[in-house]
Amino acid sequence: MSAEKSIIISKTPYRINLAGATDLIPYVKKFGGQAFSATINKYVTIVAQRRYDNKIVFHNKLETEEAPDVRGIKNLHFRAVLEHVGIKTGIDVVSFTDTPLASGLGSSGAFIVGLLNALWSLRGAKKTPRELAEEAAHVEINKLKAPIGKHDQYLAAYGGICALSFLRNGTVRVKKFALTDKEKKELADSFLLVYSGMAGPTAVTLSPLSQKLRQMEPHVVTAMHTFRDMNNQLMNLVSQRNLLSYGEKLHYLWEHEKKTFLNSNERLDALIDIGKKHGAKSALVVGAGGGGFLYFVCPNQKIKVKISKAVTSMGASEYPFSFTEEGSKIIFSA
Repeated sequence: MSAEKSIIISKTPYRINLAGATDLIPYVKKFGGQAFSATINKYVTIVAQRRYDNKIVFHNKLETEEAPDVRGIKNLHFRAVLEHVGIKTGIDVVSFTDTPLASGLGSSGAFIVGLLNALWSLRGAKKTPRELAEEAAHVEINKLKAPIGKHDQYLAAYGGICALSFLRNGTVRVKKFALTDKEKKELADSFLLVYSGMAGPTAVTLSPLSQKLRQMEPHVVTAMHTFRDMNNQLMNLVSQRNLLSYGEKLHYLWEHEKKTFLNSNERLDALIDIGKKHGAKSALVVGAGGGGFLYFVCPNQKIKVKISKAVTSMGASEYPFSFTEEGSKIIFSA
């Protein structure tokens, strides 16, 4: 370990899924799983600073709280990470985010990865991406009992366009796609990323799904097998730079997903319908669904502009983005 610090700033990327993730723990333990996703230039930035009294202060866009020690902290994610790192008193933490919370971009996983990175660095310890991802997954899955897998934590820690393989023994293999800058720009430019205007809390969709998987309900297991097969097809199309076929195949993924998991609603259906009416090849709700972000695959920029105007007239917000290569990193230390 190096010398402890007085202030640290970490920056951690959010992600969009480029296919359907099959990383839920009950499924992975029996069959293994996959995910195909990419980090984007939307971030959670965390400032962690030592205090010269014993108070703990936490602030984000939704809340501010102050407590005499870690036992008084009400934000469960913040408290769990403090306990994991072993910080009991004397710290200020401020969290800034580029997007709305609970929006399907892996914000909880990114927050925990970024907070772990900041707090360990404050204590003088440097963690590898794998260590950050595994510790973040441990906090969310084992301490907070979140009905999730390791997808979001690994994307936040590693960054890039990644194919993840989740092995039955708990190991995660990370394969980065080596696209050129031109190819990454072409892929990002074909997407129109929009915020639906409503939150999509992950647990609302994934809690009943995880329960069904624990019981190995046949129709749900079969659906997850289908997602895994579609993942392979979509990854192969991107590796072949076949964006036309990728867009067409993505349409079937979303149709299958919403019928199986019931994770759509009138708002999302209306946005997707208007996007397709104006020329989108396909659309996918990012994350677990129910709200948050979605993206349209557009055949050209002219149609992309038309779709943007149509969905923003319905109250959605466009979020231009680019793909990024880096995962969570320390951008300031003193």
